Amino acid sequence: MTEWIRNIIVIIFLSIMVEMMMPNTNFQHYIKMTVGFIIVAVMLHPLLSLFNPSVERAVNSFSNLSTLSDEDMKDSIIENQEKIESNQREQTHNLVSQKIKKDVELELMKHFNLECQVSDLTFSDDKNTLIKHITLTVKQDINRKVVSIKDVSIDKNERQSDEAQKAQLTNDVKKFLAEEWDIAMDAVILHIE
Repeated sequence: MTEWIRNIIVIIFLSIMVEMMMPNTNFQHYIKMTVGFIIVAVMLHPLLSLFNPSVERAVNSFSNLSTLSDEDMKDSIIENQEKIESNQREQTHNLVSQKIKKDVELELMKHFNLECQVSDLTFSDDKNTLIKHITLTVKQDINRKVVSIKDVSIDKNERQSDEAQKAQLTNDVKKFLAEEWDIAMDAVILHIE
């Protein structure tokens, strides 16, 4: 308290000295206003220091908080990183899955005139093969026009039953997908409607 009063007296004394030394000019008005602001600031200093804790104390408390939570922060960062990587893998898996399904459907339509729907697609953990297994539901597209027509000869002895035709179609489609996508034939599960 006594230091505060002493500061006020010193500032008032210095302001009187500065005013006496200044000549009567246009700047004297600005100097008086500046000195007045300084006196008010010195008078309000104790009140302002109550609202503003010391900088040193604030820095110490912040450094204590940061040292206590470093491990928690590292754990949180690692946890968030794992979540982000998991979401990223899932999104990549979905995009690749959709692309492969669309490509398979287009290829079977183009090469075999078959409408198909990929119902299940499982990716391999092996780096050499992409697809572990694929399940397709296939139906022949009756309404689609065929561009090229081959000569057809019907021989009663050479007729195959529907089951044999389905088996042949299944084998051809499996072989085609196995070659195109570099997967084993037994990894392709085909349901023909």
